[in-house]
Amino acid sequence: MWNTANGIRTLAGAERELIVNGLHELVDAVVMARLSDESASLGIALFDEVTWQQQLALLRRVARPLLDPNAPVPKPSAILDATVAAIYAYLGEMIEYEIDVQRTSVESHDDDTGRRQDLVRALKERRPEGAWLDPECAVMDEWEVAVEVCKSWVLSDEDYKLSELALDLGPEQATASKEFLGIDKDYFIDIAPDSHQQSPGEIWADLLELTTGSRPDPKILDD
Repeated sequence: MWNTANGIRTLAGAERELIVNGLHELVDAVVMARLSDESASLGIALFDEVTWQQQLALLRRVARPLLDPNAPVPKPSAILDATVAAIYAYLGEMIEYEIDVQRTSVESHDDDTGRRQDLVRALKERRPEGAWLDPECAVMDEWEVAVEVCKSWVLSDEDYKLSELALDLGPEQATASKEFLGIDKDYFIDIAPDSHQQSPGEIWADLLELTTGSRPDPKILDD
């Protein structure tokens, strides 16, 4: 379970489906990035700056409590919140890509708006009374707002963006700043897992099992 902006819970229904699909696609992107020995870059500093192996490990660390009701609630930390934010950031990128394809495609298909349909279903499920976007809408600014709304249900703030500031301040200034902002004193201490603790293939297999219900052979990635 996860300590979300709406209480301790596990994602369910259309909100869960949205994150499962986004997480699955992000895992694929991270795995593809390894071919050039790079990591996925999403504009989320704490997530972007670690290796692709660490990105997989971080995604597993957040996926379990978000999706598994039996998983313990993790202690809030900047690195984990940044990883959750990265899932939503990638969802936004995929919606933008979807819109670009829609604009340039000769024929229109239902799959052309699949990610936007997922997002609208999540919004409608949580707030049926809202006047939500038409999945055919091609105005990216509107979808960016919609993604932020969904993210706000899980992350109540963006304190993870202050990590560099916290490092730049002296100990006394950093402590005073965190107290003023209501940030736990250990919020910025957590770090990305050691990429040598477990094979990337095992982590990748765990993630696909969480998102698809089927576990692939870890050797596919490790070989």
